[in-house]
Amino acid sequence: MAEVNETAPPPQERPSTPPANEQAPPAPDAASGKTEGSPLADTVAALEAKIEALTGKLEQTEADKAAAAEAAEAERKAKLSASEQMAEKVAALEAQLSETQTQALQSERARVLSRLGVRDKFARYAPDADPRTPDGLATLEKWAADNPELRKAPSSPATADGELPKSLAEKAAKGSPFLRGLRSAMSEARATPLSLGKGVR
Repeated sequence: MAEVNETAPPPQERPSTPPANEQAPPAPDAASGKTEGSPLADTVAALEAKIEALTGKLEQTEADKAAAAEAAEAERKAKLSASEQMAEKVAALEAQLSETQTQALQSERARVLSRLGVRDKFARYAPDADPRTPDGLATLEKWAADNPELRKAPSSPATADGELPKSLAEKAAKGSPFLRGLRSAMSEARATPLSLGKGVR
């Protein structure tokens, strides 16, 4: 009897692509990292909508408060008598005048201290005196005299030894009467001590 070789059929390979009726899972959104239609995306969208609604309500509330305050102030002013309205106007003008006077005083103090040679960065340490009065001016002058280290070095076209610069000295040597007089006046000025005892005007 002949032997029958029965061999198993070769295994069938599975198709590499899914059947047409099967759909692949939705791809995640590259920008947000969320899958469209997922519970997480729905929650985020709901929260964003809620934040936007709350922001709009807050802005409206602030606008309503500002309008209510303005209306209340208008109503308060409407209830004032003529004398009370006048008193408020006078108070506002007095406050404005006081501010103007303060600015004028500060400007005058800065001007006087600058003329006394006080450096700008040290001017705020000067006494709180009104230079528009004799006593206040004397106080600032005494303070500047007592603190020479806070004052600027006197500026002069002369050199350190009291002579004219070389270019001017040469012209003076050639007989310029103006430059000879200038050199003489500078020498006399350096020989005369600076006094801050007199008022600065």
